[in-house]
Amino acid sequence: MTTMPAEMKRGFVDTPDGQIHYWIGGSGDPLLLLHQTPRSAWEFVRMLPILIQHRRVVAIDTIGYGDSDKPPREYSIEDYAKSTVAVLDGLGIEKTSIAGFHTGAYIGTEVAAAYPNRVDKLILGGAFNMDAEERERQAGKWPNFESKEDGSHLAREWKTSLLLGDMDLAHQRILDILKTGKTMAYGWWAVITYHQEERLPLIQCPTLVIWGAKDLELTETLGWKATAGRGKVEQAIRRAKVVNLPDGTTFFPLDAPEEFSRLILEFCDNPGV
Repeated sequence: MTTMPAEMKRGFVDTPDGQIHYWIGGSGDPLLLLHQTPRSAWEFVRMLPILIQHRRVVAIDTIGYGDSDKPPREYSIEDYAKSTVAVLDGLGIEKTSIAGFHTGAYIGTEVAAAYPNRVDKLILGGAFNMDAEERERQAGKWPNFESKEDGSHLAREWKTSLLLGDMDLAHQRILDILKTGKTMAYGWWAVITYHQEERLPLIQCPTLVIWGAKDLELTETLGWKATAGRGKVEQAIRRAKVVNLPDGTTFFPLDAPEEFSRLILEFCDNPGV
């Protein structure tokens, strides 16, 4: 059974485009967690008991996902980054380390690029480069989590979720999809239209780039040139440390919470770049 730690408290921050839901707990230097599409802060539920022993952790539901409000329009990564900074403002956090996974990594990239004084350390999981050629290749494609009238997308998600060995968590992942409605694909579209190659060189803070071999392999089967893109990411960030995980999957925060937490904490304490 997986539940939020008792130390985690929830709340909402008002932003110009709606309320954003967050979980907060622990003490010490702040650490912001940003999830992938179409998940919610629950993606980090197995990591939180570890992280809150060392940091003041904030895990938000990206606007349009989880218990946050729906945005009034299709959002860009720049929009998501702006709303993320609004959460920091609402919580009185001047500067934080950020750990993002997949879509969350792109949002974290933009926060670090556009608001460099707000980011201490940056951890990017699964953020392979999307250059102009790749954006053109992906245009017009729909993600594999597109809603189906027969509900088959929910059946597929349920079957995958059960591999995590937790019925409660499987229910939560289905709820994450049901809560998104028409905004489910917004995060995906934001990623493929984001000019990441222009933003990565603007990152000034120490950055940890984490690659999962199984994550890259799966992404390749879905039609993304992920393996080729990883090299571009590593070259574009001036102060980057790279970690390669042979068993890292698309569900890394849930599959290997101890290892992901350890990498984050060790880097925040001693980036070495």
